[in-house]
Amino acid sequence: MKTNDIIKVKMIHFYMITLLMLCIHTIGFSQTKIDTVYVKSIYSTSNTTKDSASYFRVRSTSDTLLMAEDFNLKDSSKECTAFYKSFDPYVKNGNYLRYVKSIKSSEGYYLDDKMSGFWRYYYPSGELWYIETYIDGIKNGIVEGYFKTGETKRIEKYKDGKRTSANCFTKLGKDTTYYEIRSMALFPGGEKAMMEYFQKNLKYPYQAKRLNIQGIVYVSFVVNQDGHVDHVEIVKGRGVHPLLDNEAIRCTENMPVWTPGYSDGEAKEVRIIQRIKFILNN
Repeated sequence: MKTNDIIKVKMIHFYMITLLMLCIHTIGFSQTKIDTVYVKSIYSTSNTTKDSASYFRVRSTSDTLLMAEDFNLKDSSKECTAFYKSFDPYVKNGNYLRYVKSIKSSEGYYLDDKMSGFWRYYYPSGELWYIETYIDGIKNGIVEGYFKTGETKRIEKYKDGKRTSANCFTKLGKDTTYYEIRSMALFPGGEKAMMEYFQKNLKYPYQAKRLNIQGIVYVSFVVNQDGHVDHVEIVKGRGVHPLLDNEAIRCTENMPVWTPGYSDGEAKEVRIIQRIKFILNN
């Protein structure tokens, strides 16, 4: 066989293999259905309209898996990737990855919608922060935390969700004063005191009363590292009317100084969403 004929045969074989690979790829792709829905939170168990959503969820369905990825509507940054047993209703089953600004912040496993096995959490810079263990959605076993450089920072033990022992350590391994991994920001006096604050200070706008406008306003705000309230705004799609929305913002902005939230002993900004009810009594 001449050289040119050999080259032609090889080229034919090459094109046949390429065509076969394209066909296999096309068949595999055709078996996966992809759709997009809108949700108010990455933890949402129901869909909503785009106007009232904060995230969009890209769902992939095939014969062997159900997977969904949640993205922030504002900047399209990835928030989480999760595997499911079903989408209707939503039941997580399989690996779960959480992101902050598209950088992995935690990962673990769900079994029938309950956290199971080892869950790992990461510093924003990528180093392992701490590990927890869950059985049927309840914390059990050892929680171990680390400095960014790898030394053990804390060891806690849990049984049926209750902490039985806890120790924190210096980088040199010496026992030191214990502090929580995370603690939420706290209104002075607690939740009950905050409800009393709104009952006392919220002023129902006269024009809203006259027009019989009522409902529940959802307000988002940040508690800064010094405990002051900042960045107050209405949650997208969760306002009622400018008259009520503006009064909810005014009252929230005038709240007293909070106890700030802490993360591993350091004060951190915490974003909070608060429901404020405007209900008229006949």
